[in-house]
Amino acid sequence: ASDSDHPRAAAFSSFPVVVSSAEPLLLLGLSQPLDRLEDAIMGLRNDMLPLLAGISAISLLLAMALARLVTQPLKELTTAARNLAHTHSTGTLPTRRRDEIGELARTFEQMAIRMQTQMQNLQDNQDEFEFLAHHDTLTNLPNRRMLLDRLPQAIAHARRENETVTLLFIDLDNFKQINDSL
Repeated sequence: ASDSDHPRAAAFSSFPVVVSSAEPLLLLGLSQPLDRLEDAIMGLRNDMLPLLAGISAISLLLAMALARLVTQPLKELTTAARNLAHTHSTGTLPTRRRDEIGELARTFEQMAIRMQTQMQNLQDNQDEFEFLAHHDTLTNLPNRRMLLDRLPQAIAHARRENETVTLLFIDLDNFKQINDSL
């Protein structure tokens, strides 16, 4: 069998020529047996598959490492937010980082400190209001509201323990004028 009996692969390309000729293009062609071309393609495929698998594995490892670099600090911020909601403490945050996550962590930490300060101020104000509601502002002695609050408790306690309660009432004439003037 001659070489021309086997299928062949051919490629052609044309190039412009600058010569004094009736044909302005030069046509070049190459051909080779198709089975030789198929063998070369299979060899190239066999060489490329391990390389492609290696690049894919390295890419996967890099993607996992980068994802961990991003997701770990985000998990820390999420845990800090949960802690702040439940225990009023953030725990440790990635504040030393010099990227956007570090900036977010520093801002979150400042917000948590501000919230804790405001909560403490609210608690202090509530304690002060509670004291003022049950004590005289001039003498700091318990007032009538505290008496009305504690007297039923004292009576109930005395009944449970089979004890007695004594109430001493002293009325000072014109004391309201003295209290109001001071």
